[in-house]
Amino acid sequence: MRKKRYIILLVLSLLIIPIASAEIIITQPSALYNMGDNFDITVTLAPNEETTDFLLLFLSCSGESIEMYRSPHSLAVGEKKDISFSTKLEPFLISDKQGLCHIQATYGGELQDSQEFSISNKIIIDFSLSKENGNPGETINAHGTATKENGQPLNGFVEITAEGLGLKVTETVTGGAFDFSLIIPEDAIPGQHILKARIYENNVKGEIINSGESASTIEVNQVVEDIDMEVDLKSVVPGEKLEFKPVAYDQIGSEMTQDATVRIYQPDNKVAKELLVKTGEKQAVKIATTGPPGLWAIEINSANFTKNRTFLVEELAMISYELTNETLRITNIGNIVYEKPVEVSIGGETRVITLWLGLGEYRDFKLSAPTGKYSVLVKDNDKEEDLGYALLTGRAISVKSASDFFKGGTYKIAGWLFLILVLAIIAFYLYRKIVGKPFIGHMPKFLSRKSKTGEAQVPVTVGGRRERATIIALKINNITQVKQSRRASDSIEVALLKVKEMKAKIYMTGIYRVILFVPIITKEKENSRTAIKAAKLIKGILDAYNRANPSHRIKYGIGMNEGEVVVDKKDSKFRFTTVGKTVMLAKKLSGDSDNDIIISEEMHKKTVGTIRSERVSSQEWRVPNTKTKYPYNEFIKKFEKKRQDKEKSKKS
Repeated sequence: MRKKRYIILLVLSLLIIPIASAEIIITQPSALYNMGDNFDITVTLAPNEETTDFLLLFLSCSGESIEMYRSPHSLAVGEKKDISFSTKLEPFLISDKQGLCHIQATYGGELQDSQEFSISNKIIIDFSLSKENGNPGETINAHGTATKENGQPLNGFVEITAEGLGLKVTETVTGGAFDFSLIIPEDAIPGQHILKARIYENNVKGEIINSGESASTIEVNQVVEDIDMEVDLKSVVPGEKLEFKPVAYDQIGSEMTQDATVRIYQPDNKVAKELLVKTGEKQAVKIATTGPPGLWAIEINSANFTKNRTFLVEELAMISYELTNETLRITNIGNIVYEKPVEVSIGGETRVITLWLGLGEYRDFKLSAPTGKYSVLVKDNDKEEDLGYALLTGRAISVKSASDFFKGGTYKIAGWLFLILVLAIIAFYLYRKIVGKPFIGHMPKFLSRKSKTGEAQVPVTVGGRRERATIIALKINNITQVKQSRRASDSIEVALLKVKEMKAKIYMTGIYRVILFVPIITKEKENSRTAIKAAKLIKGILDAYNRANPSHRIKYGIGMNEGEVVVDKKDSKFRFTTVGKTVMLAKKLSGDSDNDIIISEEMHKKTVGTIRSERVSSQEWRVPNTKTKYPYNEFIKKFEKKRQDKEKSKKS
């Protein structure tokens, strides 16, 4: 009985325990692999019986398997064999298998799974830009790091694209890092743009085996690339509004809003109006009724851009009326001389007066009528205006100019004479105070004989008359060095001799040579153009000397002004006294000059349209260089020959 039990238990145990013909052991793989990584494992075979079979290795991922290895092996009972398996996880071998995987080995009817591991094709990228915004044409740095998911630094490529900017740049990634520059296109659309960074690794066949993506944003600034001015009218009647719209365009030609400065210039280049505006907004500026007729200019300045447009201001004859008690004041508020008749109606009775009013001038008229209250109306060619009522006195209805009252009685005449006497005394006092100080200078040695002190004092005129004079101030900045060079001194004297031939009067005062063109001497009413020609002649001769003698240059400045002087000419002697700061301003301008010609605002107004000049400041203008060449060597040779002849005659 007991034997039967043992036999039954033995049979059952044999049925329960499977019969294994071979034992398979697989070494532990790494936990994570990237595509392209080396994959190394060892499989140990230990059969329980003599076995000849294929060892098969399968890669199993997400329920799908692919054969990786097949090799026949024959082993005796108790024999062990280690089979090393080494490969790269490339697409040709494992296709696109990724995720959680394991190796499955079969041999001799036995099957064994390895521990699980992961296969990835991901690259982790950290990407940034050196700045968040930029202007068209500006350079921006892109930098970052790239690491494969297995923790190894990447050696591969990075591709930056921005569709809105038309950018596509490819650079290398070395040791897991990249750093390169991007240039924002000149015509980049303003606004926010996404820059995508795609990073990848290739195998030897050029196939992409690992990749990753990241993105960053950049704001492209809207910048001004051009401006313009839209003007509705080509001509404007004074008193009406000039309508215009300043426009600014960005880098893609779209309108944009921008601060702009608008200046409106009169024909004499004087600024009539200056205002700060926003581009894209329509503006309206009223042109004053007194605005001078002619071609005006409107200028827009914004973001270092300037544009000009011109328009015509028409002539306007216009007057205004003001009635105060018995006095009617008529003022010219137009932009031309008013020379028309005006009807004045007093109580329905009309009188016609003929006017001649200069710009801004007015005339007062005395209204008279038998004592009473009268309605007063005035009418010119353009309008009729009711001035209301006035209490008037007199013998009859009349309209007389206020100047007619010099024809009144003895008391009125005496009163006017007393007033004139008082004004004359005041005027004489002011005259002595303003012009009482003489202009002291000395004449060049070729113009007059020296006094014992070596200076010639210009006489101060006591009588004389006022005339408009054009002044040239020549300043010699390095006078000490010039005196040490005979050729330099001769060049200055030659220039002044040539100017003297143009009927100019010349005086010396320290480092200045003051040159005057006065009608009483030149016999010409207008001397501005002649004076500028003389200044150009001086500049041409001195510049010719400087080119020939670069190591001993004459440092000079030329300033020009126009103003009044009191002049007198007796016994062939010229006397003058300057009025105000005429000569002083010319000297100041010569000090602001650096080997060129600077003229005053007054001179510019007189020569505009005939002499080209460039604005230096609000009160100064520069006369550009002339292409005229002066026979400098010929001038100097003639001058030196004359001097040598004089010296020889003195010795003999």
